[in-house]
Amino acid sequence: MEQIGSITASVQTAAYNEIVDVLRHNRNDIIKDFLDERNIRSYYADRYHLNDVESPKVIAIRDELKLMLDTPLDLEHYSILVDQIKQAGVSVHHVDINPDLFFKEIQKIFLKYMF
Repeated sequence: MEQIGSITASVQTAAYNEIVDVLRHNRNDIIKDFLDERNIRSYYADRYHLNDVESPKVIAIRDELKLMLDTPLDLEHYSILVDQIKQAGVSVHHVDINPDLFFKEIQKIFLKYMF
């Protein structure tokens, strides 16, 4: 009986790790898009109506985004989504993930350099 519990825990851990890996991959894909200076400037123009972002700010944003690529996923930020995927009992590859949650995490960096 104990062995079945151990196997179940291992399967749950593997599923959880897969969810986190897929979310991190999706987040990193969005971050990589923003490593292009044009996308940073376009985001500021579209989202905040700021058409002239200074080059030193763009460089600082890119540097922070590069650092974010190497950081683990903020599990607190994504906890609700992880729980929803786990409760749905489907593979994370079959879930349509709204990118807004990724943008909210990245937006923290953009807001930091608003002025």
